[in-house]
Amino acid sequence: MQEFHARTVVRYEGVSNACDEYEKTVHRFEEAYRALEWLLARNPFRGMKIGRSDWYVYVQDGDRAARTPAIWVLYTFTDNEVFIHALRCADAA
Repeated sequence: MQEFHARTVVRYEGVSNACDEYEKTVHRFEEAYRALEWLLARNPFRGMKIGRSDWYVYVQDGDRAARTPAIWVLYTFTDNEVFIHALRCADAA
């Protein structure tokens, strides 16, 4: 049986600032973003790899009925960490 391993998620400063702003203006952003971090910490291969680079893009769809926003992240990862380099959000409300 393979041992479970969750990576630590590291937000770059610009991403942390964006998260702070989105939390103030986008309904349910914090919940949606925490779900995104949880997922990528456990399976960073979910995103789409950009060419032959080590960069990935992940798009988490928003849901109008649940009023959750769509979130796009650009990230890289190692065996122990996921590095969120950029983030964009679109409010579903």
